[in-house]
Amino acid sequence: MQTIRHLRLQIDKIDKNIIKNLAKRDKIVISIGKLKNKSSKKILDTDREHYLMHLYEKLSEDFSLKPSYVKRLFKIIITHSRKLQRY
Repeated sequence: MQTIRHLRLQIDKIDKNIIKNLAKRDKIVISIGKLKNKSSKKILDTDREHYLMHLYEKLSEDFSLKPSYVKRLFKIIITHSRKLQRY
């Protein structure tokens, strides 16, 4: 039987990976922002964001997560990404 401590250590590892992947994502987002700036493209891409929300909804269901939960998380991430692309 697993202990609470052992399970929490597993969560800690997962959380570390989430943060590590968010940092990787930010670097890519900054590169996208630079490319958008060079080509005079708008930061906001509503078509892309709609596509992503549908993708996140599908992935949520595939992994038995509540879509509203996942979409809320990604709305925060996407808002942050737009801010990063402005710099």
